[in-house]
Amino acid sequence: MIRVLCWNCFGIACSDTQLAVKDYVRRNRVSVCLLFEPCISGALADRVVRRLGFPNSHRIEALGFRGGIWLLWKNDIRVEVRFQHFQFLHFYIQGDFGTVEFTGVYGSPQPASRCFLWDHLCRLAASVVHPWCVAGDFNAILSADEIRGTTTSIRRGCRRFRGCVDSCQLEDLGFQGPKYTWRRGLVWERLDRALASQSWLQAFPSSQEHWDAGAAVPTALESLAGALATSNESVFGAIPRRKRHLMRRLAGIQASLAVRPSAFLSSLEVELRREYAEVLQQEELLWFWKARCQWINDGDRNTAFYHARTVVRRRHNLVVALRDDEDRWCTDQVGLQRMADLCINSLV
Repeated sequence: MIRVLCWNCFGIACSDTQLAVKDYVRRNRVSVCLLFEPCISGALADRVVRRLGFPNSHRIEALGFRGGIWLLWKNDIRVEVRFQHFQFLHFYIQGDFGTVEFTGVYGSPQPASRCFLWDHLCRLAASVVHPWCVAGDFNAILSADEIRGTTTSIRRGCRRFRGCVDSCQLEDLGFQGPKYTWRRGLVWERLDRALASQSWLQAFPSSQEHWDAGAAVPTALESLAGALATSNESVFGAIPRRKRHLMRRLAGIQASLAVRPSAFLSSLEVELRREYAEVLQQEELLWFWKARCQWINDGDRNTAFYHARTVVRRRHNLVVALRDDEDRWCTDQVGLQRMADLCINSLV
């Protein structure tokens, strides 16, 4: 099985977005990550890639502060980029499952530019020889039931998009989670999806899209200064429970909003996302504090990494034997306790 994350992050420079990406990757054991609209490039992009914890990467750089596609992958698979365009990236993935082809798509917001995308995908389909999946943010809908809150002609869906899907003989993988993946005001749309060839469906019959309730995190968050001063039991000890609770509440709110708009639920969702991002920061700070290492310079601000560092440090600090005045080693707990007490008393 291969797990691929496609995420329109709307800017990856924000540390809270980076934490959200890393949390999802860790929880779902993602091997390949596609980030759309990172909106940064150059040296800053290099630093962010290192912080996300992926040893391998290929980038279509952002044009100024717009667009861009990042491909990141772990060492347990092999990736070969075959073709790139400012609206998509096509590559091979090789592993114990064999060889598959994957196309990460970020459709232009401009309908005229998306016409070039549909044409390129149709030509690309003719050269595909392995199981093929096309996924990402297409910025287009297929049918009227994929948009809500507008009465304009867009309800008919994108004719060119439907024609492209039919020509490439692709099938929608279906999804788990909220039906709509984008909203502005009262308008909701399903712009993100995954499509697959028949050979992909035969090779991976259980393939499906999964939309995560905690995926979209606002960029403006409160500072966490002073969080370490509070008690470990009341704050840090409750982090896993708080995170699970928030994700369940967000999933419930999104399911309700997909059925009926609600100003109250929309406002509550924003507040819960802010709290979810704060929990992710606290989790990262907790393990950083315990590991006592320079997390900014490490290039891998990863919770699992800090947990491992903490365990190693504890092992190094563990006293397993002491030598007494007669040059004999003592290893039993009672003897160690007695020798420690004698040593402390001699210092008083």
